[in-house]
Parts: sequence; structure tokens; C-alpha cells
Amino acid sequence: MAKKHKKSAKGKQELPRHEWVYGHGTEKVSSLTVTMHPSGEVVIHEVDPATIRRQMTTTRPNGKDDKVRFSAPADHFGLELDYIEHLKTKFDYMLASDTNTISDANGPTRFEGYMVSACTIVIIAEHLQAWGREVFIQPLTSYLILDSGPDTNAELLGWHLALTRHTNTPFLHTQRLGMVVDSELGKHIDINARRVPYYADYLLPCNTALVYASSDSSDTLANAMLKYCDNVSGQLLEQFKHHGVARMLEDNHFRVGTARCFAINHPQQKRPA
Repeated sequence: MAKKHKKSAKGKQELPRHEWVYGHGTEKVSSLTVTMHPSGEVVIHEVDPATIRRQMTTTRPNGKDDKVRFSAPADHFGLELDYIEHLKTKFDYMLASDTNTISDANGPTRFEGYMVSACTIVIIAEHLQAWGREVFIQPLTSYLILDSGPDTNAELLGWHLALTRHTNTPFLHTQRLGMVVDSELGKHIDINARRVPYYADYLLPCNTALVYASSDSSDTLANAMLKYCDNVSGQLLEQFKHHGVARMLEDNHFRVGTARCFAINHPQQKRPA
């Protein structure tokens, strides 16, 4: 574990960040076998490689559990690489998906009889190995989701739209794809291992792994991607409130279960990460 203390732009001391790498064994053991390589790679042989994750957390006040800001699959227990270099070891391309839903103080609420959500997908078009000092995030597409049913998880539906409508190409099937999301962290290990579905009965594609990042932080590139998604989705919901459901239903859409999905294309613009 490494600990960081950062100052905000105003010079105020922020809560300390903690960097971890953790993993789980497949059974109880009385000892661990650790190998340290000159490259900085640290291997614990009794740990299941599929469970190893690199994570950044922030201390919370009042003794609460630390807040997770970033969590991604890792190959070993070393912390010698920065976050971008770490991602380069795991993926060839990255995208992010985030969904906002119209809510009140008690949580998601219906608008004119529908649960209304906006999902935004952003990408970094360059291969990770081509990333330099400046990396550009660009919006790929958004979806406005109107759901009259009781059970659809719009966040997971957003993942499904990203994976089935935008990454299901012959070229990307040959690439390692990281998808940044901000929910279901406790299930990421099992979803990435294809032990449980990510949505309905769908297993994650074999070339894809989930990366967790919170949108209220800019600690890593993954956080910046999620924050971009969150901002765009929030803006779309505000625009929707001025038009209402009846106006939206006039537009072309497709259905996934009880949800009506409206594709919204964005101008081709890049934003530095």
C-alpha cells in the first residue's frame, strides 16, 4: 500500500488517497509464497490471479469504510507503474458508460409515467500504446431510455447497449477492451470471470473487462472518462424535461424489453483528459 496526500487547486489539504493491490485465495492457507522480480512485479502464488485488482481509496470521516475511487484488474501486486501505464498492460482500447436517471430526494422517480434515464458512452479512439502526454476523450453516442416497466436496471442496460451496439465488431473482437463504469463494484470480479451475467442472461464478452471509477473525482483517466459521461447524461435529462415524453415518442427508437431507447448522436469533438 502507498499513501498519497494531495492538495486541491485552492491549496486546501484533501483527504489522503490510499493505493492498494489486493486479491483472494481459493482456499485458506497458513502461509503465503511471495516472489519479487527485479522489474517490480510481486507475485503471491496462493492468490487466484482472476481476483487481483489495483485500487485507489479515500479515507472517509467518522470511521466509515474508505470510498473507492478507482479499481481495475491487475496481474500482480506491484505498484511500480502509474495508472496510465498500468492500464496499458491490461487493455488495447477503452470506453466508458454512465447512466443518470431522473430522481428526487428518495431516489429514482417516474416522469409522466416513465422511468427516464440518459446513458452516455465516451471513448478514447487511440490505441493505448499510442497514448502520450495528452489524451483525448470523445463522446461516441448517448441514449435516452424511457421505461414503463418495473424492473429494468437502466445502468446495466446502458452497459448492454455499449457492448452490443458499439463494440461488437470483428476488429474489436481481437482487442483487449476496458469498459469504465461506476456501479456493481462488488460483482466485478465475478462478471469479469464470466461467472455471472452483467445484464439479464448476458455474459461479458471474452475480450472485455470492467474497470470501476467514480465520477466525483479526477484522480485517474478512468475517473475523467466517467465524469465526462456523467456531465453529458445530466445535461440530456435537463433538456428532456423541457420536451416531455410525448415529444420523444415521436422520434425513432428501438425496444429492449419494456424500455424504449432513443439514440442521440454527438458532434465529433475531443476533450483533453
